[in-house]
Amino acid sequence: MGYNRTFLLVFSLLWAGGSLCASHEVPMAPKKVVIFSSTGGGGHTAAAAAITEYLSSGAEVTTVNIFKEVFYSGPEAFYNNCLAHNRLGLASALAVMGRFGFQQLSCLVDVAVKKHLHRLLVQGIKPDLVISVVPFINGAIARFTAQHNIPFIIVAPDFDIVNYLPGFSVVPPQFSLLVPHHVASSQALLEKYDIPLENLQVVGLPVRKQFLMAYPRQKVRADYCKKVSSGASPRALTIMLLMGAVGSESVYSYAKALAAMNTSKPMHVIVCVGKNEALAKKISSIVPQGNMHITVQRFTAHIALLMAMSDVLITKPGPTSISEALHMQLPLILDHTKGQLSWEKANSDFVTKHGIGYVIDKLTTLPALVRSCSPAVLRVMKNRMRKLAGNPCQRIQSFLKSQL
Repeated sequence: MGYNRTFLLVFSLLWAGGSLCASHEVPMAPKKVVIFSSTGGGGHTAAAAAITEYLSSGAEVTTVNIFKEVFYSGPEAFYNNCLAHNRLGLASALAVMGRFGFQQLSCLVDVAVKKHLHRLLVQGIKPDLVISVVPFINGAIARFTAQHNIPFIIVAPDFDIVNYLPGFSVVPPQFSLLVPHHVASSQALLEKYDIPLENLQVVGLPVRKQFLMAYPRQKVRADYCKKVSSGASPRALTIMLLMGAVGSESVYSYAKALAAMNTSKPMHVIVCVGKNEALAKKISSIVPQGNMHITVQRFTAHIALLMAMSDVLITKPGPTSISEALHMQLPLILDHTKGQLSWEKANSDFVTKHGIGYVIDKLTTLPALVRSCSPAVLRVMKNRMRKLAGNPCQRIQSFLKSQL
């Protein structure tokens, strides 16, 4: 009995001592990550949001709109206006000016970027990792991070990385370039800027977690049709019309062309207009023919649900929409009716090469293209997308955390 009492006393003391020691443990401070983003086009913002989700546990993420805060927001606003009004020639010219302008004025760019990064240091934000999802100014960021021995990663939200390396003169010791998919031109660009091939990682495009989830398609569709009360059948061929984060005047042209299809089979077109009330009103005035139903979808944070219930997505050849559709196994029709941005050619080539969608050059061919989207054809495309998709969240998250 005395032995048992002694044992219990010793055990209690050891337990208390262990608890006491544990209470004095200092929790590790979260790692600090700075992401340089941009509002030009919408893809950069989406990529930064996805990366923030991936690092939400164990890291303190600060996102900086580098062009607005370091320079000024005029060019971004002008670029978005060009996209919204299909002035792709002007948008391309602005990008070319940015590519060569920032390179020629590299000394001034270095000063501006350094000034802002030093301001972050003064605010107590000393990054353990710097990530860029923006073009044009990565050379300046590379020089700063090399000087301060901070790991630097470019996560390119474009298939073609031509705009992400101009001005690169120093390769930081801890540098990586993450790209969505392998593009033949990438290796030549790395050689041009003396970046070792081992610094390139093919990881997929960062997409938000809502696009990586599985949804009960038929239930989502039935609930949506009941909610919008448009008379659309849950069994109808459902086409989603989405023309990028900044919207586009071409949405009306597509909606009108689809509404004119006098189809005997039921068809439901969901037209995404965002916060553009003028466009919403204009499309609401369209009178669809036959068994066609049109729903005007204003801004929603649940784009993944709309994709989950759709059979086909008509969109611009932007990398974000393509990658989100890829992970939702949603076959594509890419709009080329007003031409395309030169660096987005790689996106369209990826879609046609892998047989996961079509490219449309003339609006007059749209009815025939839509009619060719039979259940059997769409099923083949979906299977191809499923094999291509992978899980960018796991790959990108794992790689980024290995650098912290």
